[in-house]
Amino acid sequence: MTDDVVSEDRTASGVFWVQGGNEVAGAVEFADDGYALRLSGFCFPPKQVEILDGGAIRYGSAPDQIAADFAARVILGRLDDESLVTLLDAHMQPGPDVTSSYAQFFTGKRWLHGAHISGDDEEIHGIRWSWPVLASAVSWTTEAEVPGPVPGQLAPWVHEQKAGLTFKPENPSPVGVLIQDVQVVAAQLLGLWTQKPVPSPLVTEIYLEAHGWCSYVPEQEKEQKLLRSSALLPLRKLGLKEMASWLALAAKVDPFPYIANLGPSVVQVDAQVLVTALEGLHRRLHSEVRPFHEVSVRGVQRAMKAAREAGIRGLVTEGLTDESIADKVLRDALSYVDQPSYHSRIVELVSPVMEVAPGVCGPELNSWLGIVKKIRNEQSHQLLGAFGSAELGNYFVATISCKWVLVLRILLEIVSPKDLKEAVTRSQSYIYALANMDEEHIWGEPGALGTFSAAGSDSDDDNENRIS
Repeated sequence: MTDDVVSEDRTASGVFWVQGGNEVAGAVEFADDGYALRLSGFCFPPKQVEILDGGAIRYGSAPDQIAADFAARVILGRLDDESLVTLLDAHMQPGPDVTSSYAQFFTGKRWLHGAHISGDDEEIHGIRWSWPVLASAVSWTTEAEVPGPVPGQLAPWVHEQKAGLTFKPENPSPVGVLIQDVQVVAAQLLGLWTQKPVPSPLVTEIYLEAHGWCSYVPEQEKEQKLLRSSALLPLRKLGLKEMASWLALAAKVDPFPYIANLGPSVVQVDAQVLVTALEGLHRRLHSEVRPFHEVSVRGVQRAMKAAREAGIRGLVTEGLTDESIADKVLRDALSYVDQPSYHSRIVELVSPVMEVAPGVCGPELNSWLGIVKKIRNEQSHQLLGAFGSAELGNYFVATISCKWVLVLRILLEIVSPKDLKEAVTRSQSYIYALANMDEEHIWGEPGALGTFSAAGSDSDDDNENRIS
């Protein structure tokens, strides 16, 4: 249970074993960056070890043997104070630990205090965690039902004045599933919502029926700053109802929240990832869209077969001797004919975003589309021989605008257009993003920022007319 947690930066002696193996005496050292386990004997027979006559040990250096021994293992332990520990990702290091007399040396990042579990596949009855967010900064008071993909109950949790959540699945679920599909996914929404770095949990506990709440220590992140404010939507407007809706939606839009929350890297890479992510997000949100929607799917297939056969006949008439070549080329060319073009996908995706975020695509949509499509073709097909200052402006603008399109379009799935537009209007981060795009001078007046300002003036005029 949580009272049994071993303090950080402490060495504890005990016995350790793998499931079904013999207990071996050893010592584990816990630190901020993980743990180190040294054993007096072998808890499993390493492939790189040879026992010689007389009991002498020789360590080999074959890469395949070292890699097999290095594979992550679950090691169970009972410390001298009788507390239980599970080392969830123990990697055996090659050769003997020359700094001591121990025979086997492991390092890892994740462990559990207070119970033994089989690993990430162990089914548990709940998980709770806190973030570097003051409990007073949010309004998490009521519980919310999560319909899926992992159905359950979401409730607020406060630990040492930091805001957190408790999730209890409808049915016992694997540790790995609740970590990845609930805890990690929930953090992605905080990143999108605030436009700040995605927070990592400060404390995580899992609930086991036989042991109660036990401390789960994930791979530790670097020191985090307290999340005090938001650069987009107010933290207080993020309720558990929105969080529950997000947990139900996240699988549908995965992995695009992770892309939207990434920090900048190489501009060509960022641009390629983002312009293709927009296409992928449209596929997820509009999976049923078809150009020939008036015709059944089978009907389109029959028509394309007829077109392929007509094309083969035409090519044979022109002198082609190998019909199989024509059949393959035409089959490939016609296989996507009933799917929207990149152009039409992006137009449909950005249209609602432009309503809540004027200027996100600059002053004129067609010019922006030309930039985005050009980058997509250049990077996907490597049509650009050299990348220099002439190309930098377009790529820089595309990374800024496409990232905002991605963020806002995802948020529109759980936030009303009115609330999101109000947040965008007040967001200094968004306004400076438009100003930075304009500094590249790739389009004329009024520019992205001017388009945004004009839309605000029009909205003010409309409100005055309604009042009068």
